[in-house]
Amino acid sequence: MMDKPLVSVIISTYNAEKFILDAVISALGQTHINIEVIVVNDGSTDSTLEVLKPIMLRDARLRILQKANGGLSSARNAGINNARGEYICFLDADDIFLIDKVARQLAFLAQFPGCGLVYSDHYIGNEFLVPILLDVKAPPVKFPEILIYRNWFAPLSPLIRKTVIEQTGLFDESLRASEDWDYWIRCSEQTAFCYLPGPVGVYRTHPAQMHNNYDLMRTNYFKVA
Repeated sequence: MMDKPLVSVIISTYNAEKFILDAVISALGQTHINIEVIVVNDGSTDSTLEVLKPIMLRDARLRILQKANGGLSSARNAGINNARGEYICFLDADDIFLIDKVARQLAFLAQFPGCGLVYSDHYIGNEFLVPILLDVKAPPVKFPEILIYRNWFAPLSPLIRKTVIEQTGLFDESLRASEDWDYWIRCSEQTAFCYLPGPVGVYRTHPAQMHNNYDLMRTNYFKVA
């Protein structure tokens, strides 16, 4: 395993006890096994920690960071600051990776050293992770131009070299939504983005997710745009 690069999977969670187990199991179950999974518990008041303790006791690749609630950007930044991997990817607590997400994208980056971030397609799923449709992310125009118009991929989609993260810096903690869009814009100023076709995860839709908070999304959209 030591000859395989270490990949850090950062999972931010706040009161997601209903979903967090699916996310963690999908990250630990990757065919590329040299992985550390960093769950950043952003001040949850539910049973998130109790749900994860049994897995942490039997799999040393899982680490849990406890912090006061500071929002999604703050949680991702805590994960970045504690990541030891050569590559970093993000996973929201209510989504999952497909089993070969890391292996496929890692092989792509190894083949194309000029690419600092590779992204792929993903399924849109229902609350039970049953796929509803395949969200294909083939870009109609090149990066970074496409990011002028909209956020192009979900946080679960890319795998990023840590050197690019170091050049880009941290997430903007003043943003409570659209923080990933802002981050991809800044990342695109540092490196080439490459598209690897094929699904790498399932984006879960459910009533409690942030995208259903339209006022929050609208306010932060205009901050980025």
